[in-house]
Amino acid sequence: MLIAIVNGQTVEKVGEYQSLFPNTSFPSTGVSDSFLAENNAKKVNAFKSYDYDTQKLVSVAPYVEGEWVYTVDVANLTPEDIAARQASEAAQNKSKAEAILARTDWTQVPDVDLVNKSEFTAYRATVRAIALNPTWDAVFPVAPQEQWANVITPSTNTAGGSTVIA
Repeated sequence: MLIAIVNGQTVEKVGEYQSLFPNTSFPSTGVSDSFLAENNAKKVNAFKSYDYDTQKLVSVAPYVEGEWVYTVDVANLTPEDIAARQASEAAQNKSKAEAILARTDWTQVPDVDLVNKSEFTAYRATVRAIALNPTWDAVFPVAPQEQWANVITPSTNTAGGSTVIA
């Protein structure tokens, strides 16, 4: 666990607690809040909440904010950042759509005896549209479940009481 030794609002040193206090034995649970308070130290946090669509985390010099020392801050994405992220997500959606089409090709083979083949055809048409025109915010349809024709199910013959395959 990273901690920081602070003097008021100034961060003097950041490091692993065992490195900063090499002559101290710590319990297996790590450093306690009381130890931190007694030694002018705070836990270090490398995450802050942010809006993924419009912001990003950027590395910064350690700073004190409340009970934490942060090593990141939130910055607004530039229009170029947003365009690059959306292009990347569109490419990922294209790849996902192509993989789905490849995995479901077998459903369109003429001798495949699916009762709901038309559901797969419609599903694949929607997925194909995403593959041909990928967008960063594509919504993939839910895949239909296979429903097979001519499924052999056990039934009971009432005349003899034995099981017969119908």
